[in-house]
Amino acid sequence: MYRKTPLKPGYTLATWNANSQRLMQEHWTNSNFNPIIGAPVTAAQLAQHKTVNDLWVSVNGRVYDITVYVDYHPGGKETLLSRAGDDATVAIGKIHPWVKIEALLQFCYIGPLV
Repeated sequence: MYRKTPLKPGYTLATWNANSQRLMQEHWTNSNFNPIIGAPVTAAQLAQHKTVNDLWVSVNGRVYDITVYVDYHPGGKETLLSRAGDDATVAIGKIHPWVKIEALLQFCYIGPLV
């Protein structure tokens, strides 16, 4: 069940929207990960990224690196970790049908799930 979790000060949706591009660039630089945006991702590759420090999910056939977004998620880390390395389409559709994931996570996009 979804439970809202208090966010740390400064970790708001507005802050995420204003800073997500910079935050993702810093994350990828600091982790020595240089993604080829738009490169296909297999289910096996997706499944390798399932920790709080390396967290990818697939939504509607698109793979996102949501490692940095974890602290901004009002449902808490555990909710995101429960779908880590896997397809989160159904879970997100049930809990957040109004959320435009493509816009929210636009700078987290890795590539299509194949």
